[in-house]
Amino acid sequence: MTVLYIQGTPGVGKTTLANEIALKIKTQGNLRGVKSDIYSASSRNPFDDYYGQDIMILDDLRPDSLSASDWLKVFDPLNSANMSARYKNKLVIPRVIIVANYQSPVNFFSEIKGEDINQFVRRVNSMISIESKQFPHFDFDNIYNLSEVVKLSTPRNLRISQDEFLTLHFDFKKILDKNDDKEKFIKQSLDEYILPRAFPPEINSPSTNGL
Repeated sequence: MTVLYIQGTPGVGKTTLANEIALKIKTQGNLRGVKSDIYSASSRNPFDDYYGQDIMILDDLRPDSLSASDWLKVFDPLNSANMSARYKNKLVIPRVIIVANYQSPVNFFSEIKGEDINQFVRRVNSMISIESKQFPHFDFDNIYNLSEVVKLSTPRNLRISQDEFLTLHFDFKKILDKNDDKEKFIKQSLDEYILPRAFPPEINSPSTNGL
């Protein structure tokens, strides 16, 4: 399983980017002989309409859209998960999960109570941050960064209230920095980091380049 988190302020283009990346992954899957399709979850009852699609988009879900245990299940890279749905449990087995939210992964998962935040953060493989260009360089383009999760050699404390801290053992390190060419950024991110994980060597390479 590959988990990609897209973070940016409201209106910056997170949903558009998530859908563009999902479509390119779907194309690459089909070129490799993998029957690939996309599922976009709603914020209420996210898995009610899920029927086994291998690419899942979780767009602007709230931390309380799922229980803590269900969040861990959906990100479990080793086991398929029976997720809570309105009428019956659904077996969720995605190849790629794309989460799009205005909060960073650390801030988002810090709001989920009952589980260690590190159990969530370490399951997010990569994060794309989108930032709007600022005056005087603003020209209706965005700046894109790609980071990957790393284990910290020295844990750091995150203050979540006046009297409460969380200890982080995992955080994100930039691997592609400040690219304002969206198409070039998407292609490099997919070719070098996302696709090799989503389609490991035992899955044949595509016969043509679909990007």
